[in-house]
Amino acid sequence: MKRILGFALFMIAAGMILMMFLPNLFAEICILVLCIVLGYCLFCC
Repeated sequence: MKRILGFALFMIAAGMILMMFLPNLFAEICILVLCIVLGYCLFCC
């Protein structure tokens, strides 16, 4: 279950990278980094 949640968070973060081409805000970058880190930790651990 942790791998599935990790993969989902990682893919959400990948989708948010596309959002960065829109006018980006500081909050978008913070959420992006959080999703990448949480996704990586849940998927790999």
